[in-house]
Amino acid sequence: MIICPGLLTGRSGLFFLRMPLFIVEEESSSLLHMRWRIHLSYLGTAYCGWQRQPGDSSVQQTVEEAFSMILRQPVEITGCGRTDTGVHARHYVAHTDILDLTLSDKVVYHLNAVLPNDIAISHIIGNARRLSCQV
Repeated sequence: MIICPGLLTGRSGLFFLRMPLFIVEEESSSLLHMRWRIHLSYLGTAYCGWQRQPGDSSVQQTVEEAFSMILRQPVEITGCGRTDTGVHARHYVAHTDILDLTLSDKVVYHLNAVLPNDIAISHIIGNARRLSCQV
């Protein structure tokens, strides 16, 4: 496990967040197909729900556009479920597959700076085992 700056470890092995978190759970010889788990929360008042909808603003679309802007490549994000119009999420999990290791320990900070105030990413976890957020 690689722990990036911003993380404190307690005596019991639990982690305490001091600033935006970025963790790579498992080292892999090939990081080309790394799956990244995104933990976020949002106020859904201004959105048509999580899932992208033609002609409406969705949380998924807004987060994908922020990732694409920061990473300068198209990014598709899969959410753990769907929410209806106006529904809030205190803790929502999504994942994306980034083709190269373009994420750094500052990516959460940069994403939150680009995202509107009603969406916040708490941390991103890299996982070479390609677990799905929908399982």
